[in-house]
Amino acid sequence: MGLIAMSERDLQRIEILSKVIAGHMTMVSAAHVLDLSERQVRRLLERIRTGGAASIRHKAIGRPSNNRISDGVRDYAVTLVGERYADFGPTLAAEKLSERDGLRVSRETLRGWMTGAGLWLSRKQRRTFHQPRLRREAYGELVQIDDRLVKELRLADICDMEAGNAFLPDFIEHYNARFALAPTRSDNLHRPMNLASDRLKEILCKREQRYVGSQLTFSFERQRIMLEETEVTRGLVGRYVETYAYADGRLDVRWKGHSLPYKTFDKDQRVTHAAITENKRLGDVLAYIKERQEQLPAPKVRTNSEKNGYTPRGRKPGRKTDFMNDPAVIARRRQALSGLDAAE
Repeated sequence: MGLIAMSERDLQRIEILSKVIAGHMTMVSAAHVLDLSERQVRRLLERIRTGGAASIRHKAIGRPSNNRISDGVRDYAVTLVGERYADFGPTLAAEKLSERDGLRVSRETLRGWMTGAGLWLSRKQRRTFHQPRLRREAYGELVQIDDRLVKELRLADICDMEAGNAFLPDFIEHYNARFALAPTRSDNLHRPMNLASDRLKEILCKREQRYVGSQLTFSFERQRIMLEETEVTRGLVGRYVETYAYADGRLDVRWKGHSLPYKTFDKDQRVTHAAITENKRLGDVLAYIKERQEQLPAPKVRTNSEKNGYTPRGRKPGRKTDFMNDPAVIARRRQALSGLDAAE
């Protein structure tokens, strides 16, 4: 006989019903303990007498549920999430599957699928802590932005500011219809702006600190910023300057509130021959340079020997002269020999 799997509830029923069969407990008491009616207890007793204790087990144990979603639908949903909503949470991913793909899956079911596929970490694995706070009472005390806007912009293929601003009204209306709550107080706590437009631009910009190297340079977004050498910048080696990156693409480099002149060296920039030849002024520039070169006297180029003070001795280059066959050497030798003979 093989093993029979039973739930905790089935084991409790067998224990209580065995006491009723043995006469140690009445049917009314058993119905009260099992939270069943006497009629249901009577049916269970009849099943035990005819089929044994194993007949108490639920008929659906070990079989897939009738409401179980097919493996094909599960695989299709996980594929869509991996391709389009990989950085979405289960709640938002379930909403987008329903809205955009016509696939209705509960968020908890999708959460299990995403966890099994490695697309989502459980709460214990993420281990995040959220400190409790009271809800703000009035409009203007808190602006809450949901990391949803960024994903909705991506799904709508929006990549510039104009299209994003055109998209916002419908998004805000849809978002507020789902999540906005009426404040407790009717006051509007927004304060009027009393800043100049230039000052506001400095507030609404990206400010960072950059370390100045020994060559008065620092890196900024894959570019090399070169500070122009001045009395101020000479003393900035080894110090940090502030960069102000504005929304319109401008960059301002400051030291103690003063703007510093600089040049940009783009490491990714490349100059091609096509870019050079397409310059319409290049021909005129080259013609002017050629004319100036022809007007100037030809420069005298000194050799290395002349630069070192070498004076040629009249010898021919090449192999050394054979002094034994040189006529001048033979004449001097004969004269020397004749002088020896006379002395003798």
